[in-house]
Formats: sequence, C-alpha cells, structure tokens
Amino acid sequence: MPAPTTLPPTPTEPVLPADQERSLRELVLMLGNGVGFRLALATFSDLKLRANLIQRLTDLLKLRGVTLSQLEFTAGNPNASLLRNLKEHLSKLQPSSDYRQAVTVIGLENLIALDRVAGGPPTEGVGFLEDANLHRDTFAKACPWPLLIWLTPADTTAFAQSATDLWHWRSATFDFTSDSDHSVGFIDGFIGRDQSLGSSVSPGRLQERKALLTRQLAELEVSPQSSTPRALSQRANLLGELGDVHQDLAEYNEARRCFEERLSVAEQIKDEPLLASALNDLARLQLTNGQFNQAEPLMRRALAIDEKSFGPDHPTVAIRLNNLATLLKATNRLAEAEPLSRRAAGIMVRSLGLDHPNTKIVLGAYKSILSAMKLSEPEIESRLQSLPSQ
Repeated sequence: MPAPTTLPPTPTEPVLPADQERSLRELVLMLGNGVGFRLALATFSDLKLRANLIQRLTDLLKLRGVTLSQLEFTAGNPNASLLRNLKEHLSKLQPSSDYRQAVTVIGLENLIALDRVAGGPPTEGVGFLEDANLHRDTFAKACPWPLLIWLTPADTTAFAQSATDLWHWRSATFDFTSDSDHSVGFIDGFIGRDQSLGSSVSPGRLQERKALLTRQLAELEVSPQSSTPRALSQRANLLGELGDVHQDLAEYNEARRCFEERLSVAEQIKDEPLLASALNDLARLQLTNGQFNQAEPLMRRALAIDEKSFGPDHPTVAIRLNNLATLLKATNRLAEAEPLSRRAAGIMVRSLGLDHPNTKIVLGAYKSILSAMKLSEPEIESRLQSLPSQ
C-alpha cells in the first residue's frame, strides 16, 4: 500500500484546524482500504467546507488507487431509500478486477428534514432513517466497499435515535464542525431545536427559505385535510422552521408569533414530544432577548414532558437538562446547575458517545459550570473522568 500522502489545501480552500486535519487523514486511511463494507459518519455544518473536504478526499484517495464516487439525495424525492438508491448507484459503476472503490453520501439533510416536516415518506409507513435501519443487514451485502455518510449535527442526533442499529455498526465518526457552529443565541452551551445548516446559511438563502416556508404554510392552510392531526403536525413543524429563520434574521417579533402558534398547535393535538420542542423553541427566543424569568418555566415544563415521554436517560432529556443548567449558570445559580449538567453529560456519554457533537457541547457546558464554581483543573478533570459511561 502506498505511504500516506497529504495534499496542501489550494488557495481557495479553508485551512482546517489541527484536529480536523487529523480527522481527514484518519478518514483517508479508513476509506483507502477500498475493500469490504465499513460505515463512517462525518458531521459537518458548512456546505462549502463539505464540498472542499470531499474534493480533498477524492484527490488523496486517487493517489492510493481508490475511486471515490458520490451519491447525492435531493429534497425533491420524498420516497428515497438509502439502501435502494445506493444499490442503483453501485449498479452504474463498472469496476475492473483490480478496482478499488469508496462511496460518499451527501444530501441526507434534505430527506431527514422532510421526515420531520411530513412525517416521512409513505414507503412502508416509516421515515427515511427508520427504513435504513430496518434493512441494516443488507448493506454489507449490497455495498462491498467503505461507505461515508455526511450529516449535520442535528441529523447526526436523528441518525443515532432513529437508526440505532445502523448507528452502532459505524466504524468511526469524524467531526468537521467548529464549536461556534453548535451554539444558539448568546448563551454558551444551549442546544436549540434541530436545524439543518444553522450559521452556515447566508442571509440570501434564509430569505429564500422564509419565502418557501411561508408558501408551504399557505398551501397547507387551504388544503382539504388542513384540520387533520397529520396536517396540524406538519403545520407545527413548518412554523418551527419558519420561526428559526426569522430568529436567524433577527426578526424576533415574527419568530415569537411562529413559536407561540406552534406551541398552540402542539397543545391542540396533544403531541407531547412536539409540545416539549415548541416550549424549547420559545424559551430559546426568550433567552436570546434576555428574558430569563419567562424562559425558565417553559424549560422546566419541557423537561418534565420529555422525561415522561422518553424516560430519564434519553438524549432528548439530556438536552433539556443541559439547557436548564445553562440558564441557571447564566443567572448565577451554580449549585442548582451542576447536578443537572452532570446528569446531562452522563446521559450523552452513555447514549451517543464522546465523539457526538451534542456530547461535546454538553461536556463543554458542564466544564464551564465547574470552572465557574472555581474548581481547580485537577478537580474539574476528576469530575469529568468520574462521569458514568455505562
């Protein structure tokens, strides 16, 4: 096998932080094997950076005699299936006897976002990720080469929760996000509602997204099925996405109206997880505007709902605990914040692992609380090391 080779970035490419450059080299080594099914997940938050990384991967793998092909999913195909589309993609390749291949998959953020809005494609009555998980045993047979899937932080969480078995089959997870990509509002450590691309979306793209969501809401309103539970659930999710866009554009009054209507719809259809998410949306907006007293009861209610819905050790519960602890830290109630933050960190480490972006946020928030409590570095490290991992 040729020696590992590193190409310098071209002048148009961003220079990666040292840890991400190391992750890129490790990813090349994994994909460079080019034989046998192995699943890798790469978390990203910037489309341009992802494109540059894929180009560098393509060039580096080519030096190793490995061809990297790309399978892309678009939002216009609600009946897409990861396994079926992967088979179709591979059937178009014509490998020779000494052919070495790896496959990269992009665009899942479009399909997973569609699942969140429309309840998933009609095929088999399950969402895109659930369908992939159902057919997990077939992937190794269908794809005899390494498979790399790119996911946003929000969709990495969705993958871990909705395709649990496939998630545990992964050989490695690579993080190409920065710490600033995950924060929402001005309070460090707060995790907001799942968003597709967060801060990487330009104002122009946000305006386009706002127009699209507004049109979809108007079409849904005049639909003959507009009052059905499914349509109301779709409306609530569209309102949440539109509220996110308004907030990103600093249109706070419009964001508040969207989030309040989303909350009202969730209460109307008695969807408990949706209700907790809507409460978190509104609390996040209030935190952004410094309205701590109004945000706290919403966050406590969201936590209570999700503990009842998912059980005490679910990653969603950890997010609620983390957010409440973050608020308590911001209002200088460190003694109340520490046990909540510690519990959140333990849940994340056990359920999602140390390499998941949300685990890193929660651990960072916990460390920040311990630092604010004036603990020494050895004391902080001791508490982090004593987090339960089982």
